[in-house]
Amino acid sequence: FVDDGGEVGTVDAVDLSEGEYVPAPRKLPNSAVPVSLEDEARRGKERDIDLPTEMSPDLAEILGLLTAEGHSYSGGRTHVIGFSNQDERLLDRAGRLMNGVFGLDSTDVVNGAGTTKRWASTKLYRWFESNFPGVMRKSRANRMPEAVLGASEEEIRSFLVGAFRGHG
Repeated sequence: FVDDGGEVGTVDAVDLSEGEYVPAPRKLPNSAVPVSLEDEARRGKERDIDLPTEMSPDLAEILGLLTAEGHSYSGGRTHVIGFSNQDERLLDRAGRLMNGVFGLDSTDVVNGAGTTKRWASTKLYRWFESNFPGVMRKSRANRMPEAVLGASEEEIRSFLVGAFRGHG
């Protein structure tokens, strides 16, 4: 919609000129209904872990961190979710969040580029693939998970905190 000589009209975006005013919402409504997440069954003798059934601020922050500096690896029987950074406080935060949400401790690998926290779990890997495929891509292709878009304002804020902290 545009102001067309005192009349309200529509115009294709391609036909807009710089300096023209168009209405835009100040705030988009978010759902007050919790975002439900798919469960992942334990298979065979794999280690059982706790998986949340709905989005939470801590999980949203984890997703922000993983979108910014996370990676995943699947090879044979090994399935890993990882987070790399040089900021020790941020690495500690990622470790505490993952432990609090999933009950998992990380294996840390240190090299010249920094520290990588690795959480090896086939069940966790499948759960992330099922619920958040946008963070399970090559790091340049990582995207904000769709589940975050329908989350509460608090959860979206937590995602953004993680994403911005992760990128420094």
